Amino acid sequence: MNDFQYIKNNYINRNKWNECVSKSINSRVYGLSWYLDIVCKNWDGIVFGDYEAVFPVVFKNFFFLKKSYHPLFCQQLGLFYKNSFNQILEEGFVKYLHKNILPKYFKKYIYCATSEFSNLLDNKARCSRMQIVDSDTKTYFTKHASMIGAFATTRNNLQIDLRNNYIDIKNGYNKNTIRNLKKSSRFNLRIKKEISIDVFMDLYKTNKKIATSIQNLISFKNYNYLIIKNLISTSLRKKRGRLIGVYNRENNIVSAAFFLSCFKREIILFNVTKPNSMHYHSMTFLIDYFINYNCKEDKVLDFEGSNIEGVRNFYAGFGSLNNQYYAIKNFY
Repeated sequence: MNDFQYIKNNYINRNKWNECVSKSINSRVYGLSWYLDIVCKNWDGIVFGDYEAVFPVVFKNFFFLKKSYHPLFCQQLGLFYKNSFNQILEEGFVKYLHKNILPKYFKKYIYCATSEFSNLLDNKARCSRMQIVDSDTKTYFTKHASMIGAFATTRNNLQIDLRNNYIDIKNGYNKNTIRNLKKSSRFNLRIKKEISIDVFMDLYKTNKKIATSIQNLISFKNYNYLIIKNLISTSLRKKRGRLIGVYNRENNIVSAAFFLSCFKREIILFNVTKPNSMHYHSMTFLIDYFINYNCKEDKVLDFEGSNIEGVRNFYAGFGSLNNQYYAIKNFY
C-alpha cells in the first residue's frame, strides 16, 4: 500500500499511464491523459507500483493552496486499476486511500468514482462512517467497519447493452418513447451521419437551457464551449467519435449528438435540440437510429446520467438500466 508516488503532470509517463487506464478493470476515456489535458487546467497523478493503478488528481491553484475539484465533461474518475491490483483492494486499500493517501495532499477532496470502484465501497470495503446519500429517496445510511471519513452521493448512469438485436432492445422502450418515435415519423426527418463541428457548436450555443442546467451544478463560462469543441475535434481526429445530425424536410438541423467511442462504450457526451423544435421528437429519432445502427455489437450505449428527473426519465424510456456511481468527498 505504501508503494505509491505523487507525480507532477510533466513527469508522468503518459504511455504507462494510458496503458494502465486502458487495461484497467474500470477503464474510462475520462482517465486518459489526452482527455484530462483538455478538460483540466491542472492535474497530477498518484501512481501505484509501476503504473499498476493510477489516480488523477485534478486541482485549482488558490494562491499557495491547491483545491481539489471534479471537472466538467468528465463523469467518472478516481482510481483506475489493473487485475494485478485486485489483491491489494481486497486487503483494505479503499480505507487506506481515503484515510492516509488523499488527505496527505488535500485537506478537502472530491471526485466521482467509476461504478466498478463504487461497488467496492458497498461490497468489499464496508467503510465505516462512509455515509451514502441516495439521491432519489434522500435517505441516509451508514456502512459499519473502520472510519474513513468520507461522504458519498449516488449519481445515475443509464446505459443499454447493445449486444442484443434491435427488436429486443426496442421491446424495452416505454410507451412514451414509442409514442414519440411514431410522432417523429410524421416529419420526414433524416439523419446525416457526419456534420461539421461548427454546425454542431452553433446549434449547441443556441440552446441556453444547457448552460443554465450546468450552471446549477458548477460554474459554466464561455471558455467551456472551447473545451467542448476541443474534445469533439480531438476525439474525431483520433477516430474516437461520431457527430450525427437530424434535419427536417426544409433541410434545417433540429438535433445533433456527439457519441464518444472508447473501451466498448458509446457515450452520448453532448447532445442538443434546437429551441422550439421539441415537437419533432428528433432526439428520440436520433437515439433510436443509433441503437438500430449499432445493435448486435459488443458495446454499451452510455447516456451519462442523469440526476435531473426529466432527463433521467427520457433516457430510461429506451429501456436503459441504471449503473450508479458515487461522488465522494471528505468530511473535513
